Amino acid sequence: MTNQQNKTPVDFEANAPDRKIGFYLMLIIILFAFFYVKQQPHQNLEDKNPDPSSIQQKTNETLKWNLANDQLLGFVLIPAGTFLMGSNPTLDRMAYANERWSSSARQGRPPLDDFYINKFEVTNAQFALFMDQTPGSHESQQTRDRKPVTNVSWAQALNYSKWLDNELRNSAGTPDQLANFLDMGARISLPNEAQWEKAARGTDGRIFPWGNQPSNLLANFNNKSAMDVGTYTCAKCANGLNDMAGNVWEMTLSPLTAYPFVSKRTLDAKEAQPLLVMRGGGYNDAANNIRTAVRGGVGPGSPSPTIGFRVAITKQ
Repeated sequence: MTNQQNKTPVDFEANAPDRKIGFYLMLIIILFAFFYVKQQPHQNLEDKNPDPSSIQQKTNETLKWNLANDQLLGFVLIPAGTFLMGSNPTLDRMAYANERWSSSARQGRPPLDDFYINKFEVTNAQFALFMDQTPGSHESQQTRDRKPVTNVSWAQALNYSKWLDNELRNSAGTPDQLANFLDMGARISLPNEAQWEKAARGTDGRIFPWGNQPSNLLANFNNKSAMDVGTYTCAKCANGLNDMAGNVWEMTLSPLTAYPFVSKRTLDAKEAQPLLVMRGGGYNDAANNIRTAVRGGVGPGSPSPTIGFRVAITKQ
């Protein structure tokens, strides 16, 4: 027998199972890689766009404030810089004399630090939570609805602000952006009148929060009662804020004195018959009183069914 005849033939069929196993393993790896890559964009999208409700509910503490269910609890950042304050009667025929900046200028451009202001007026439901922990009582505790709280004194508005300040400072549920701002020395209070006006009109000097013409589709005025905050949504309004015109007047930190505006001038309730500036007009006002530059005055100890407030987070 020759050497060729002595060679043992290779059994290819005997090695077939090993090849099949390798093939299936490779197929499994390819399929796994395919589905992993396919799922990655969805995962990244979820990371970049967290559910606002999950942010609001990081702890149960956030629920007790009744603030807006969004990433910043309803607060909106107003960037630092100047804006056009006051009124030019040649452009706004409804302007009042106390809206003039000075004897030599109709309008001014005061510089302001950045601050946050809430999208909504403080509601009965929000104020009732504060009153539940405060000696005394208030009508908001019976209603607890989303109408703006009224019949509140200036001191009560400031006390609510201090209470909310303390709550946010000491809660794990406070959004990081707000917590950091508070840690840098800011505090929750009422806005001063320049902050209020800048938030309401933006930097383009508009007469109303949405533009230069009145609109009963965007604000509650010439009406018989206040409505739930945010009833009149206003995408056109400066900074996306609601009810900066109409619904209820809003108290500020500023005393009613002649312009030009001075940021360090604050109301002293010990003065004889001091008046604080209120802004925005109310539900029963005409269009001339819901303009962004209107300056009303009220005694700090004179609660009214047409006057409420909104809070800001300010460095001053």
